[in-house]
Amino acid sequence: MVEHHEQAIRMTALAPDRASKDAVRRLAERISAAQAPEIAVMRAWLARHPGPAGAGADGGHDHGAMPGMATEQQLKELEAARGADFDRLFLTLMTRHHEGALTMAGEVLKGGNNAAVEELANEVVATQSAEIHRMRAMG
Repeated sequence: MVEHHEQAIRMTALAPDRASKDAVRRLAERISAAQAPEIAVMRAWLARHPGPAGAGADGGHDHGAMPGMATEQQLKELEAARGADFDRLFLTLMTRHHEGALTMAGEVLKGGNNAAVEELANEVVATQSAEIHRMRAMG
């Protein structure tokens, strides 16, 4: 999930110079402001609870298979887009990205094995559900 959040921050970093709507820029700021601290929490948890030997901090996951991850091609298209085209593509990709986060958070909550992880998953569900609603209203 760290890599998933990092991709969202990569996408939001493009908005100040490319978005045509202030609402899209403000949304990107809110997403970045919410996800950066969540990354810190996840990294701290991973440091305290290392995965299987040789798996690394990411647990050996294939990040491209994470739900909602944009492809490198989609990220290049977003980087190249400007104005209304950027706004449309950003909202489309970020909505899909957030929907993927909801899927992953739901899986974590089904597992129910760590209170701190469940708390973060519940926070992800609450904040990203609200942001999906905002993005759909903007689109």
